[in-house]
Amino acid sequence: MDRFRANLHWEASATRGRSTASELEHMVYFPGRGDEKGVCVSPSMQHQGCAKPMELLLAAVSSSMMISFIELCVSQSIVVFDYQDQAELLMRTDERGEAQLDFIRLKPVVRFSTPHSDRLQTFAIRFLGEAQVHSLLIRTLSVPIKLQPHFEFGVQ
Repeated sequence: MDRFRANLHWEASATRGRSTASELEHMVYFPGRGDEKGVCVSPSMQHQGCAKPMELLLAAVSSSMMISFIELCVSQSIVVFDYQDQAELLMRTDERGEAQLDFIRLKPVVRFSTPHSDRLQTFAIRFLGEAQVHSLLIRTLSVPIKLQPHFEFGVQ
């Protein structure tokens, strides 16, 4: 069994005695990593050095997809030279005023050291689809995942 932990710390503003939504900046720490800096998280756009909760979700989805994809490539001895993603999450407010996740778009740019072949391109496309199925995180989400991949071959 795998167990994952995150420690969250938030403290009320001492000067006000109570806090507003814009003061919900907090720190998230991952125990046992040796790095006690943590990640600053805030729902407010005013805190420029902090990640927003939805940004962390998006980064986790993108990372999970990349890891699953590269593991599938490695299983077939396909060498991935570079993988970059400019992922985006679209969130809208519904008629009740509640935020809804519309979709997540992953736009991976995958560079292979192997020269182009139809077979390699077919594997790459298939593996992106399979990576969604292999990723536990992606499987648990109910939001649609849209893929817009770009492949480059023969990279040195």
